[in-house]
Amino acid sequence: MKPNNLPRPKRYALKLKHLHSIHGKNRWCGPGAISLLTGMSTDEASRLARSFTGSTKCTYMHHSTMIKCLEACNLSPNLFDRQGHLPMKKRQTINQWRKAFKNDLKLKEQGYDIFLVSAGGHFQILQGDFFVDNIVKEPLLFDDMKKGKGRKIRKVWKIYYMHGNDLTIPDVAKDTSQKRNSIKGKVKRLAKKMNVDLDIQNWSDCPGEPTIWMYPSDEDISKYGDPWDDDHSVYSYQECYDRLDAEWARRVVKFKVQY
Repeated sequence: MKPNNLPRPKRYALKLKHLHSIHGKNRWCGPGAISLLTGMSTDEASRLARSFTGSTKCTYMHHSTMIKCLEACNLSPNLFDRQGHLPMKKRQTINQWRKAFKNDLKLKEQGYDIFLVSAGGHFQILQGDFFVDNIVKEPLLFDDMKKGKGRKIRKVWKIYYMHGNDLTIPDVAKDTSQKRNSIKGKVKRLAKKMNVDLDIQNWSDCPGEPTIWMYPSDEDISKYGDPWDDDHSVYSYQECYDRLDAEWARRVVKFKVQY
């Protein structure tokens, strides 16, 4: 049963009824869910999230960051259910939750409601009989799913608009050619100064969203370690610059390097 002390949506708030196609180079579930709900690319969603976290990359996303990102786009995620405080064995699986709230998933006069679900350390979306996330990318009949039905529920939000029924893409998420050219020069100059090799792959379908592999020299790895040994690739010049800048600061503070 859903807790009865959850916040109620604003009176007359309109519900989001339509999902968008997921697109972009970032492959993580948080940016994927934001892309599905707002229509922005996963790379724009990553930039938006990093504007709140100050991080140089967007992989794992906290609930609070997800809420801030959606609110910046004029969406209001209304907490519909929460089970994260319960022992793991008492939490419902997504499959059990769908059966318990089958009436809420039924077709309404204006369409199916959209639910953002945090379960199994993963963001996914339920709408009617369908499931979608950053992995399947296109709505899939829940009954046809091969994996994921057993993920344990932490929180579920029903998605509303904050004001009216228009989505907003914040400027901080956008990547203009002027911003791109400016940061591109900074990246190349800083990488050269730090003796970091860049392997840049541009894509014709997304000219502003390259894939950039970053490799410190063998000499520097022996001195300072490899700061990106878990992930050498980024998907924008801004993310590349943020990583280089963070590594610059680490070397100066920890190893007293003078450039």
